[in-house]
Amino acid sequence: MPHSGPLLEDPVRLSELLQVGLQVHADAPALISMERQWTWAELERTTSGLAAHYLALGLKLGDRVASLMPNRIALIAHYLACFKAGLVATPLNYRYTPPEINHALEVSEAAIIFAHAERANDIAASKASSLPLHTSPL
Repeated sequence: MPHSGPLLEDPVRLSELLQVGLQVHADAPALISMERQWTWAELERTTSGLAAHYLALGLKLGDRVASLMPNRIALIAHYLACFKAGLVATPLNYRYTPPEINHALEVSEAAIIFAHAERANDIAASKASSLPLHTSPL
């Protein structure tokens, strides 16, 4: 697969994933979707704030954070925030049914689940309703 840009000289910690873009092109687009565009600086501010929010919820280093969210720009910000906070992003297939959600949560031992509001009925019908539940803040 062809790459774009310079090769990295050293490994990059996931929590510092945005640093290269910030150092080179802070005001350049980092993420673009049909709905919005974020520069590297905006993505850094957003994901740092979200990481702090996750920790303020009482999550601790190494906690598994399940997500039942569609493939949108907010999902990328969620993953980056998890990396920054030292949390383990645990994505669930957005099309999972309640029994599949139950199985995934049991296997993953997730401490919390973030779900898109349109999945509220499936969350209510699953064991996810026993976890702290938050809708995506983005």
